[in-house]
Amino acid sequence: MEFQTIVTVKQAKFEALLHSLRLYLESDECVCDRFTDLPLLYAVCPPDCDRCMWCIGRTALRGIGQRVDA
Repeated sequence: MEFQTIVTVKQAKFEALLHSLRLYLESDECVCDRFTDLPLLYAVCPPDCDRCMWCIGRTALRGIGQRVDA
């Protein structure tokens, strides 16, 4: 049997986390396509890419039902 831990966060703190993640995404950019000669990185990122911090942030927002450009 596998157990799952559920963590609850107050709405204000959740909104602050979303805001800081969006600020990060606005000030950074995806770097996956810069390293096309490396075998583990793709030239075009799929929606679930997690190869750079920008893509990880985008995937995190999408995972909780948020839009990156919102």
